[in-house]
Amino acid sequence: MIVDLRLTIDDYLGRPRRRPCDIRNSKIVNRQFLWTLCLLLFSSILHAQSVDWTRVHHLTIQGIDQLYSLEVDSAERSFDEVIRMAPGDPRGWFFKSIVHFYVYQLSKDETAYQRFFALSETVIEKAESLVDQNPKDLNAKFYLGGIYGYRGMAYQRHGRDLSAVWDGQKGYSLLREASIGPNFSVDAQLGFGLFSYLIAKIPRSLAWVLTIIGFPGDQEGGLAMMKNAADRGIYTRTEAAFFYAQFCFFEDRYDEAEKYIRLVMDRYPTNSLFLVTYASWQLRRDQIDSAIAIGERAIAVNEKAQVRIGDEYAHSTLASAYFAKGKFQEASGHWEQYIDRSENKENVGNYVYYRLGICYELAGDRQRAITTWNSMLKSTDEDRPWDSVYWRRAQLFIDAPMSSVDIALIAASNEAQRGRRDRALAIYRAAAKEAEHDVERRAQALYGVAQSAYQCDDDRTVMDVVAEIVRLRPRREEWVIPHALLILGRAQSRQGLIDEAKRTFEQALSYEDYDWEANVRGRVEREVEKLEKK
Repeated sequence: MIVDLRLTIDDYLGRPRRRPCDIRNSKIVNRQFLWTLCLLLFSSILHAQSVDWTRVHHLTIQGIDQLYSLEVDSAERSFDEVIRMAPGDPRGWFFKSIVHFYVYQLSKDETAYQRFFALSETVIEKAESLVDQNPKDLNAKFYLGGIYGYRGMAYQRHGRDLSAVWDGQKGYSLLREASIGPNFSVDAQLGFGLFSYLIAKIPRSLAWVLTIIGFPGDQEGGLAMMKNAADRGIYTRTEAAFFYAQFCFFEDRYDEAEKYIRLVMDRYPTNSLFLVTYASWQLRRDQIDSAIAIGERAIAVNEKAQVRIGDEYAHSTLASAYFAKGKFQEASGHWEQYIDRSENKENVGNYVYYRLGICYELAGDRQRAITTWNSMLKSTDEDRPWDSVYWRRAQLFIDAPMSSVDIALIAASNEAQRGRRDRALAIYRAAAKEAEHDVERRAQALYGVAQSAYQCDDDRTVMDVVAEIVRLRPRREEWVIPHALLILGRAQSRQGLIDEAKRTFEQALSYEDYDWEANVRGRVEREVEKLEKK
């Protein structure tokens, strides 16, 4: 059936019906159409002008606060309200997508990953529409650059490095424009600074990335921009402070790192992620008891708030801390909790099963240890070197129980982590002596001696021991040699033996296909850069 739309409208409005071809009424129809169109346009303008932008801003801040308090559902509802009030503005869509980004970052939940990218497409659509209307709209470019930056980080976490580089490059270009304008100039500096810092840290082995990006990065400039956003930002203040604190920690600027991590912990005391991050720092700085106290506080906070986000990381940190104290029963309990609470069991690292198996083995439950080690995934993936190493080591323990030297190496490592350098050195020496006829284990023990000696400023011992490690030429544990050469080069540099240090670092770089190769190469390259500046 064919319906005459004009007649149908007339019926609906109670108008006299007209013939479809009544030319006498065509001008009236046209005038009515234009009048209706004007009314529609005018009402849309009124609607745009009626948006309460102050309310939109306050709701956005409220949602951000809820997100950082790990009130994820409340945060999403706040951003949904922002979208309802200002559907054409990228703001609500942007921050709603970030909710799912954080859930993915914390849990690697695939649904959150897909949801984030679906929402990010809407952010891009909204922002590009505004930029098309006004190429100088720095507000839209801020959100457009920001979402590409977050997409880059999500791609990187998902193992899609090339996609991460491409979207990161887009984000960088847009944020660079937004950071020089009067609007959002400080907020935009977080993304621009983050990108500048990370690009500057790319190892030489990935120099091709710099060719694609066309920008060498700026470590100090990037840190300065992140600090500015942390101090003066509107929407990015907390995010910037958290990133800035982490990078300061990586750069051994511990006082600055602690200042800003404490700032965000005080601002959001119910955010267990901030607490766990600080606990992990304390663990890495050998402040074991402090790490335990903060980790237990994080778990208590989550239990009180009845949230699970980040809970598993608190248990993982506590497990590592108790392992370092030699309290293997407590350590195994926390690793069991970590595995149980992890959203995606396939993402549990091999090191967890490796150390959990050791806990069972040392407790006398060898069968449970073997079952746990058999849970590990065989890995030769260069992007996950730790998984590969721990899988290989576990196979040795499955084939034969841990030897006294194996146990001594664990004990010595734990003593070193607790700051007991002299005690660690003594255990490593004893283990090296006992493994006199076992090249592989002796090389590991001697590497421990070199590490401990370097930390005790005993550079003479470092030089003697590393020379012996190189002479031993271990095969299964070949990683020991380039690692030891890195320590030797540092010791030589500390003694002012610059030419010798350069030759040692060059020798370290000559090794290939060993455990943790990318990590060591990056560290050696940084040492070489330091020497070139002297």
